[in-house]
Amino acid sequence: ITLEAFTPGTLSLTQQLGDLSIGAHTLNVVSGLNFDPFLATSTLGLGNVTLDSAGGTSTFNVDTGARLTTNNVTSLANESLTVDGAGITVIAGTLDLGAGNLTKNGAGTLFVNAVSGTWTGSTTVNTGGGALAFNSAMTLAGQVTNNNYLLFNSGFGTTNTLTTGLDGSGFTEFTGEAVIGTRSGSGDINFQ
Repeated sequence: ITLEAFTPGTLSLTQQLGDLSIGAHTLNVVSGLNFDPFLATSTLGLGNVTLDSAGGTSTFNVDTGARLTTNNVTSLANESLTVDGAGITVIAGTLDLGAGNLTKNGAGTLFVNAVSGTWTGSTTVNTGGGALAFNSAMTLAGQVTNNNYLLFNSGFGTTNTLTTGLDGSGFTEFTGEAVIGTRSGSGDINFQ
């Protein structure tokens, strides 16, 4: 989906769509030619997103200067979600992947503002994978691998639980307490 302004120099554009069901495909969100990716932002807003790829992987690829916001993201049959690109992706509702995996690639940022998130698959931030920020207390049952930047911004007096453990070479930050199963890798951990 290309978000395009009619006149050059437009600083922002928001297009709000309804719910989306996506199979094992890539949703590309790109700012058009009339946007300066360093000065302007184009936003595609979606309602609830259903991942329906029969156990495969759905991908959100958000380009520089673009932003994708969704409400709830739900997997029907343990689909995995990969978020890629240099733009910003915001999941404002719940994130439920079942046994699927969450992978963050690309230089952009993924914000998961979920009141609750449920999946037993792995959570991975790859090298050059930008940032993954959880803005509420999370319990992640699968292995968490951070090779770039991972933030648990749940606030003081909250507990984030990484049941299986944390590994990787990236920087992990907590603004609450953390219970970590097994710790391995060379990455730093910071508590605020």
